[in-house]
Amino acid sequence: MLDPKVKACVDGVVLTSPAVGGSASHPIFVVLALVIAFLMPRYQISVANKPGMPVSRDPAALVAKYSDPLVYTGIHSCKDWLGDSSNQSYLQQNLSKMRVPFLVLHGTAELTGMAAPSR
Repeated sequence: MLDPKVKACVDGVVLTSPAVGGSASHPIFVVLALVIAFLMPRYQISVANKPGMPVSRDPAALVAKYSDPLVYTGIHSCKDWLGDSSNQSYLQQNLSKMRVPFLVLHGTAELTGMAAPSR
């Protein structure tokens, strides 16, 4: 799946469980996002910090997650959402072709992720 030059530089891949087991976006949303991204390229949508979306029951884990500089919780443009959505779809379709070791991160007693996709 990887170019031999790239494969020599990659030791492994770390994935989150939503990227592996999340549901794909409905095609209507993809078409709408394409139209919005074309007509209004600077239009932004808020996809993070949805109310009612459980992340963790532990307050310390919540502070750790949202204070991590690698966790982006801001607003995204439609173009960014389309890129994330297409990357997720590509990953789900080609996961069996991966020839490098990968680690799926998910919570166990927490609600940080779904454990089923890593099986």
